[in-house]
Amino acid sequence: MYMKALIAGLGLASGVASAQPPPDLNQNPSFLVQASWTPPTLNSNGTPLTNLAGFIIYYHTIPRPAGCTRAVDCATWANGLRFVRVTNPALREVSIMSTDGLQANTDYFFSATAYNTNLIESSYSNEAMSHTPDITIPGAPGVVTANITFPVVP
Repeated sequence: MYMKALIAGLGLASGVASAQPPPDLNQNPSFLVQASWTPPTLNSNGTPLTNLAGFIIYYHTIPRPAGCTRAVDCATWANGLRFVRVTNPALREVSIMSTDGLQANTDYFFSATAYNTNLIESSYSNEAMSHTPDITIPGAPGVVTANITFPVVP
C-alpha cells in the first residue's frame, strides 16, 4: 500500500514514468556580455583626469550613426538605447545579462562614456560589437565580450 501511494505521488502509473516534453532551451536563455575597458587618464585639455566619477555603458541593436558623439545628439538612434550606469570609477568591467533585456542570437553594439564629479560626460568610446548566443544550456550562461576604449574626458 505504501509503495502504491509513493508511486502515485511521483506521478508514475504502474511504475512507468509519464512522458514529459523536453525543456525549450531558448525559453529562458541565460547569457551575458562582459564589457571591459581601460579608463581614461586625461582630460580633453591634456591635464591629468583626477575627478573620474564613473561610466555609462550604452548598448543597442543598431550601430551608432557616423557623427553621433552623444545620445542627445542622435535622438532617432537613441530611441531604444539601453544603458548601465557604473558609479564606481575603480571598476573595469561590467556584466550585462539577458535579464537586462539582451535577446538571444542578436548583434549588440556597445559604447561607453566616462563622467567626472561635475557630471560632465565624455563623448562615446569606440563601438564594440558582440553577438549573443542563439541557444544556451540552462544553468550554464554563455559569455561574450565587448572591449571598450575611451577617448579623453571633457
